[in-house]
This record gives sequence, structure tokens and C-alpha cells, in this order.
Amino acid sequence: MERTELYPYQRLNNKKEMNGKNKGLFKNIFSLRDIIIDIAAFMLGRATILSGLAPFGLPFYAVTFTGDISTLVIGSSISIGLMTVGIGWMSIKYMVAMAVFTVFSLLNKSTVFKRTFFTAMLASTSLMIAGIPSVMTNGFLLYDTLMLVFESFICFVMVYIFRVGIPILKQRVDRRILANEEIISLSILMGLIILGFTDVHFWGGISLRDTLCIFVLLIFSLKHGAGVAASTGVTIGLINSMSSPSMAYVIGSYAFCGLIAGIFKTFGKVGVSLGFILANAIMTIYINGSTEVLINIYDIFVAIAVMSIMPQRILDYVGGFLDKSTNRLVERKAYSHRVKEITVDKLNSISKSFEQLANTFSSIAEQKRPLNNRDVSVLFDQVADRVCKDCGLCLNCWEREFHNTYQVMFKILEKLEEKGNITQRDVPDYFSGRCIRLDEFVHSINTMFEIYKVNLIWANKVGESRGLVSQQLQGVSRIISGLANEITIDLQFDEEMENEVMIELDKVGVPVKEVTVMQNVSGKYEVEVSLKACGGTRRCHNNVPPVLTKVLGRKMIKKDQICSMKRGDTLCAIKYIEEELYRISTGISRLKKAGQAECGDNYSFMELSDGKHVLALSDGMGSGRKASRESSATIALLEQFLDSGFDKDTAVKLINSVLVLKSPDESFATIDLSVVDLYTGHVEFVKIGAASTFIKKPNRIEVIRSTSLPVGILNHIDMELSSKTVSEGDYIVMMSDGVLDSKEEDVSKETWVKDALLNIESTNPQEIADGIMNIAVENRGNKIDDDMTVLVAKVWKKNKV
Repeated sequence: MERTELYPYQRLNNKKEMNGKNKGLFKNIFSLRDIIIDIAAFMLGRATILSGLAPFGLPFYAVTFTGDISTLVIGSSISIGLMTVGIGWMSIKYMVAMAVFTVFSLLNKSTVFKRTFFTAMLASTSLMIAGIPSVMTNGFLLYDTLMLVFESFICFVMVYIFRVGIPILKQRVDRRILANEEIISLSILMGLIILGFTDVHFWGGISLRDTLCIFVLLIFSLKHGAGVAASTGVTIGLINSMSSPSMAYVIGSYAFCGLIAGIFKTFGKVGVSLGFILANAIMTIYINGSTEVLINIYDIFVAIAVMSIMPQRILDYVGGFLDKSTNRLVERKAYSHRVKEITVDKLNSISKSFEQLANTFSSIAEQKRPLNNRDVSVLFDQVADRVCKDCGLCLNCWEREFHNTYQVMFKILEKLEEKGNITQRDVPDYFSGRCIRLDEFVHSINTMFEIYKVNLIWANKVGESRGLVSQQLQGVSRIISGLANEITIDLQFDEEMENEVMIELDKVGVPVKEVTVMQNVSGKYEVEVSLKACGGTRRCHNNVPPVLTKVLGRKMIKKDQICSMKRGDTLCAIKYIEEELYRISTGISRLKKAGQAECGDNYSFMELSDGKHVLALSDGMGSGRKASRESSATIALLEQFLDSGFDKDTAVKLINSVLVLKSPDESFATIDLSVVDLYTGHVEFVKIGAASTFIKKPNRIEVIRSTSLPVGILNHIDMELSSKTVSEGDYIVMMSDGVLDSKEEDVSKETWVKDALLNIESTNPQEIADGIMNIAVENRGNKIDDDMTVLVAKVWKKNKV
């Protein structure tokens, strides 16, 4: 909207235009924001310092100057304020200064003079010009001259301050985040407005200025505690003392009252109120030595009453509007959130690229195909080109008797597909009696058909390879996409807990550089502590966990038991996690097939970062070194994938594709996984061609079976997933088929294992594994004709806090 400026020398072109302009002007004058500006102008006109100086109205007028009717209203408000403050003829000086500034501003319409520096110079010069007559009247006294210079300097500085603070008053009240300079400017502006309430009393001596100051101090004590309240008290005391130099002691009084009131913030409004009253009484007795209070008790009661009846929502708004620390936190969170968004977008883009690449490989992956008409035509043409091209009967066979020749070729092809190769006896008599190169024809067609079969095998193999590569790329895409989803999860950091941990560690003589306390997506605490290297005294293991356990209320342990500090480092960064509810003790018994140098079975135990314990067993095809290589590769890949964050499904599919592509020979292995959640006791079983797993409980045996094929046989595998819950004293028993199939005469292979587990009374997992293995060897007549492995895991509960 175009701004209308009414200068003395401007005229409107017609009556209609003038009416429209006037309507807009009066609408602006009576808007809520303009009324707030007018009230602020009135209060700044009343604000005085050093018992008679009122230099704050002129800079406010200079900053809000627009040359229209709103400027006239602001100037009038300041003038009324000056006349009501009681400084007599001194108020005329400031009115003259505003008039001088107005004349200069209207005469200099260049945009250069609208800059803050020129506005400040013009305002201070105007005040200097208006003040010279009064100085001359008193005979150019040094004091009067210095005071005039002092006022002009204040006017110059206030233009800069008001230039930042006034726009906030004109904006909507829903602003929450302010820049540092805005906070300072608005604080000074609000303080000067409160200063304008000097000598305003009601209800028998209650000071409106003091009541507002006490109210603001109570709010900051309630919302921000002792430190912020004490500094706020200093500021409020300084504002009060500006109106009367003899009241300098109120600075310390307000500061002390804010400090004590902030200490009692944990008790709410009642605690803050009582703390303020108590502090005022202490300061009164300390300074005056009597019962004459420094801060009027009635002013305190009114401020407390206003705070008590004010809604909590308004208190939160007033207390948090100028909270610098809150702004820093918001800025930090916003920056962190933006970095997170950029990272997630980049990872999603990479994930989609891998997914698109996988789709491309999948689309060009040819499936196995039989012999088609095109292949037959190519095969016939190649045979004719090699045998019949320079034959004297070629014209007769392939042109005059073309249809008969083709029928003969199809019959020969049927024999080839049936037998794999043909002889002269397989050629129809009609053709063999006429062909003069029959031996060469039979040899050539056998050779070309073998070449065709080899090419078809390799074409299908390439198609399968493309399909497997597509699966691997899909797995990588899912991993990257899952990582992006994990990044989007908001982690909960507890700053209060971090401060408490640092204090408690310092009390026990473990000064730390930094502490980070967070709750992961599972609601478990994770703590990272940076402290000075202890030189092998193991403070991180002996002293820190008890303190963390005490503060967090949960049993905390060091994640890595070995110190990972590198030579030359001065700080150790150590991670602590919640101690799991359960522990796993294992026993393993393994025998290789008689006559073999290596056992074809391999196994692994590993703990993942999310508090899960993995038991893995793999049985390679056959026995000996080849079987050992296959099962060892399977276990190694499984460990790497799971430790890198791959989910179980993706890890198994990738292993299957690797084994399929590994060599043209048959290469497969079983996978038997038991994943135990050490926090809950929940167990997930993944079986691919593996033997049955048993769970021994105090009064029964549970069996988990599998009927799927091992990995490395087919491109697509079917995983059998199941889940159970274990508790303290339960045993998980895994074994290879060499153990389970040892008693061939039993229809149900699991029967003898269940009976053996029920009869074994030992609680040692190693003894249980050895006992099962001994029975299996006896079942085979003490002949070890297959690789045999038994893995037993005992679940037991830790002592909690």
C-alpha cells in the first residue's frame, strides 16, 4: 500500500482523492498498534533522569517520524507527557527540539538522510540547538554545557536502540524468537516506559512503577531461577535509581530480592512470593536497622496478587519472550533439524538410485527358456551353411524339396532333444538315401546342437546372475533407506540429567569434559562421557558406572570393557549403556567326520549393539575342507552383515546370492539363527535348511522345526521364521543334522533328543552339549560318519538395582 505523506507544501488534486486519503489516515491512527506506539511515546515523554532531564522522547519521535498525521499524534503524545512530568519550562526545550527536527526532516527528503546515522545526528543536533538558549540564559555555565552535551549524546545513542526495538512493538504479538540486539533494545525500551510511571500512585501511595518492576522480577524468578532473577533485579534497580540518585541502594535491594525469590522457584508462586518478602525484610534490617521497608510492602502485595490471578499461559509468554537461552536452543534445534533433513534427503536419493539400478537388472534378467522357432531356424541355417553350401544337391534339397527337408530336420531335432545326439540310424530313410554327405551332416548337426546348448546354459546363467545382482542392489537400497529412517527419529537428550551427572562425578573426584545423556528409540539410556585419560587406573570402569546408576536409577555398564584410547590422546570418550536383564552362557561340542581334516560345520556367538545376542550355526554341503569353506564363508558374511546393521532377511538373501554366484559347482550351506533380546527374553529363530532347535524349560521341551532348502541352491529362498520367549534357567539347544539324524531307526528324529535333554540334570551348558554329543556318537555305533555340532546357550538373569 502506498504511504501518504502530508507535507506543508503538498496538495491533493481533487476532493474525492482527499476523502479517500483521509479515511485511510484516520483508520491508521486508531489501529491497535498505533495506539500502543502513542502510549509508549507518552510514557517516554514522562521518563526523566537526574531530576529533570527527559532526553528519551526526541529519539523516539525521530525514529517514528514519517511526516504524516501519525507523526503529529506521536509528537503530541510526547509533549503531553513532558507537560505532566513536572519539569516546568524545561519541557519547552524538548518540544522546540522536535520542531527543529521536523523542519530539517521535511527540507531534506533524500534517502541518505533516512539512514540511522544521519537520523541520530539530526536528532542530537536539534536538541543541541534547542538547548543553547537555556545555556546562554544561565551564563554559559560549564555544568549546563556538559549536561546539554550529555543529553545530546544520550539522544544519539537512543536513536540506534529505538530503531531496533520500535518495530517489535508494531509487529504482531505472536513473535517468539528475537535476535540478541532486539532483546537488548526491547529491554531498554520497556525499562524506560516503566520509568515513565514515576510519581504515579493510586490507592493511598501504591507506586505503579514499583509495582510493575516487582511484577517483572517475580515472573523472571518464577520462570528462570536465581541467576536470571538476580541480574534482572540489578537492571530494575538501575532503572529506579535513574529517577533519583539518592535511591542507588535499591539496585542491591532488587538484586538480592530476585536472588532469594529465584532460589524458591521450585515451590511455585507461593515460594517465589515468600522469598521476595523475606529478602526485602532482610535488606531492610541490614541497611536501615529498622522496620521501615526499602520496597513498599503494599507494592509487593499488589504485584503478588496480579501474578497469582494471571493465567499460566500469559505467565509463560511473558517469562519466555525475552529468554535468550530459549532462543539459542530453538536455533540449535532448527539447525540440527535442517542438517538432518539434508542428510535424509541425500540418503533417500542414493537409496532410490540403487533401487532403480536393481529394477534395471531385474528387467533384463532373462528367465530360462526352451528351444524356440528362431533358435531352430538359426540352427538349420548354420548346418546348411557348413555342410550343404557347396554340395551338388543343395539346390534340390533346400529349394525344390524345401518342405520335405525341413520336416526331416524337425524330426532329427526331436531325436536330439530326446537323446542328446544322433547317429545315421536316427536320420529318416527318405533323407539318408539321398544325402551324399550324411556322415558330415550328422557330425555337424551334433556339434552345432552342443554349441547351442552351451550358449543357452550361459545365457540362462547370465540372466540368473543379473537377477541375483538385482537382489543385492535391492538389499543395499533397503539398508540405506532404513538408515535414513533411523536418522529421522528424534532422540531425547536430557540436559538436566547431564548436569547432575557432571556434578556427581565431580564429587567423587572424576572431573569430566563433557557428558551426553540420551534415550534411544527403545527407551533405554545411553551415556557418553569424555574425561581425561586415567593412565590405566580404570576410573571409567570402577568409578563412573556407580555414579551413573545412582543418578539415572538404572544399572549402567561400560559398553566396551577394553580401553580404546590411542597413544597421544588426552581424552577418553566412553559409552555406557543400560545393563541387560539376561545373560547368555554357551557350550559347544563339535566332531569332524572320520578321515577328514576339517569339520564342515561352523558356528558363531555375537552381541549386537541393540542388546541382542546372536547364536549362529551353519552346515556346509558334504564334509571336509570344501564343506568347511562354505559354512565358514556363510558365518563370516552373516557376522559382518548383522554387525553392520543389516536386518536378518536382507543378510540371508545376500548370502544366498553370494553362494549361488560363487562357482559353477554345487555350493550350499544351511543357516540356523537364534536372536535373543537380552532385555526382554524374546527369541527370533531363522531356519534355512537347518536341523530342529530345542528349548529346554524346567518342565517341558519345545521344538522349532524347518523344512526349507539350504542357501545357495535357488535364487529365491523361503525363510522360516518363528519366535518364542525364554526366561531364567531356560536352555537353547542347536545342532547340525549329523547329530539329529544319528538315530536313523526313530521315525521322529527329535524324540531321542527330547528324552536326552529331560534326563540330563546338569546346569552347565558345556556339559549338556557334551552329553548330547556322546549320545549321538553312541547312536551311530561309535562311528563318526558325518560332521556333528551341538551348541547350547543357557539364559540366566542378572541382579538388578
